[in-house]
Amino acid sequence: MDYHTRHKEEIISLPRVYPIETAIQNNDVVLSIVLPFNMERFFLFIDNASNRIPDKIRIIIYSFDSPELSTKSILEYDGNMFIYTLDSRFSGPKTYFGHNIKESKRNDRKDMIIDYHLLTYDGNAYPVYWHNIDFYDWSV
Repeated sequence: MDYHTRHKEEIISLPRVYPIETAIQNNDVVLSIVLPFNMERFFLFIDNASNRIPDKIRIIIYSFDSPELSTKSILEYDGNMFIYTLDSRFSGPKTYFGHNIKESKRNDRKDMIIDYHLLTYDGNAYPVYWHNIDFYDWSV
């Protein structure tokens, strides 16, 4: 089974209304308007990929207007490449293949935001994760 089909089936198997509490309990990486949750799981994924260790995570993004609506995605590293499948509430699943995750920093009003983009083989960059630098203790 190819990555797209496997990821699509996993995303579709999640409840349409996927409460944030359930996502947190399932160790999904969660981005919400209030706080991010399970950030350490995202950073472990990045560390594993930098050491060429296969890994896979789900990233769930909750919207401001309705916490019950979410964008679900899967980010996988198979030891050679990154596979990112995104399923938003507006479109069906789309899968992107890339060679790197690039970190960049930006200022958003008074906050420093760190963005992570998948760099694809065709030269595009797709956002996979972001966080406010104040949410992470960089002294660890």
